[in-house]
Amino acid sequence: MTSTWSGPEPQDTYPNQSGFAGPAEHPAHRQAPAKRRSLGPVLALALVSGLVGGAGGAGITYGLMDEGSQVAERTEAGSNGSAEGTENTAAPASAPSGVDWAKITEQVQPSVVAIEAASATEGHAGSGVIIDKAGYVLTNHHVIAGTEDIHVTLSTGQIVSATLVGSDPSTDLAVLKLADTKGISPATFGSSASLVVGQPVVAVGNPLGLSQTVTTGIISALDRPVVTKRKAGDPDPVITNAIQIDAAINPGNSGGPLFDAQGKVIGINSSIASISEGDVAGSIGLGFAIPIDLAKRIATDIIDTGTVSHAFVGVSTRSEVVTVDGESRVAAVIGEVVPGSPADKAGLREGDAITAIDDDEVVSNTSLTGYVRQHAPGETVTLSIVRDGSATTVDLTLESREAI
Repeated sequence: MTSTWSGPEPQDTYPNQSGFAGPAEHPAHRQAPAKRRSLGPVLALALVSGLVGGAGGAGITYGLMDEGSQVAERTEAGSNGSAEGTENTAAPASAPSGVDWAKITEQVQPSVVAIEAASATEGHAGSGVIIDKAGYVLTNHHVIAGTEDIHVTLSTGQIVSATLVGSDPSTDLAVLKLADTKGISPATFGSSASLVVGQPVVAVGNPLGLSQTVTTGIISALDRPVVTKRKAGDPDPVITNAIQIDAAINPGNSGGPLFDAQGKVIGINSSIASISEGDVAGSIGLGFAIPIDLAKRIATDIIDTGTVSHAFVGVSTRSEVVTVDGESRVAAVIGEVVPGSPADKAGLREGDAITAIDDDEVVSNTSLTGYVRQHAPGETVTLSIVRDGSATTVDLTLESREAI
């Protein structure tokens, strides 16, 4: 069953509430050497926004983080609410041979927009996807961070001004509202819950200022933990258990949609891995997208209230190797439990090792955070834990941090 994702008219335009500064003007993309850790490498990645008026690239470097890893050094450049999305609850089709990408492209391109955002001192370029006929557009937070003047170019070439409805830096997502909705074509939204590795995908966006660029590939991995801070001194990093793809993603693709072979949006493209030693990062076949199920929940919160409420467990964790039933594996080991938190209420203790949340395997403390961010406050999850060498489960009801 398909339906248009419709959201309420905002009562006001909400300001950017982020603590992230926007990218600097310098379009550098040089990557600092990554430190190697015993539990796995740190891979530097770059967000794929661009600079207005140029092909300069992203301002944020991501890392695939193991426990204890620091965010790789880098250089800057520059709930559940009433929104209703298209749900794809059926099992995904097997990778079809001979997908008619020309037909899919013709179907989806009208929903994809190019975004230019500027302030008095900087400018960004990125991509976005039209959510509904009310004129809401979903994009990345880093595409519009620190800017005031936002313009969107539709697939027809029409340029429309847009306002910021709200932004959530912790998930790197933002919602815009078009000033003119005449003739717009909203996308159809699927679900990221039933994706499989090897499934064909197509990305459409504005890489290097080349609007309506189409690239195809497959899903290379699912639930890949991706971590970033925009720069030293920023607050909480962005942590996403991302969809990894091999479709070419470049600076300017940020905020653009990732479609499946049925033309449904399954992710929001946000970052790329880079081994570039030069000034600009480019695609090496390792791109990352925010799962659409997370993006839809965040967008709904923003449209409904202008803010986002995130789920909170109330523990500090570290990644360690634990042994249970004679097998060794990496888990998120609790170092501290916040008094009065959901973890405290559920009876979690210091030293408990979390190995799974619901049916999702926890491969590091970072991946645990990524899974928690996929849930809304009020939802109940089942944690698989190892306590004193024995495996058990604990049911925990998530709360918002503000409620603690």
